Amino acid sequence: MVTPDIHIRIPRKLYESINDLVVKEGHYRSAPEFILECTRQKLNEIKKNKIDQRKIKLYWHRLRMEKEKEI
Repeated sequence: MVTPDIHIRIPRKLYESINDLVVKEGHYRSAPEFILECTRQKLNEIKKNKIDQRKIKLYWHRLRMEKEKEI
């Protein structure tokens, strides 16, 4: 089942700035396309950071456990 899109409001000045900087220069076709791409990139960055944090915590946990076994 496909759910309908959710629409959000953005400040007009922000929309106009995006249009002036990236749409009119030909980098993106529209401001919403730019916003969606930025959002995807940020979500991927957050997911990667969470995975990296888990790896670091796991590493330190294992290291601590090994040191406790030695004692």
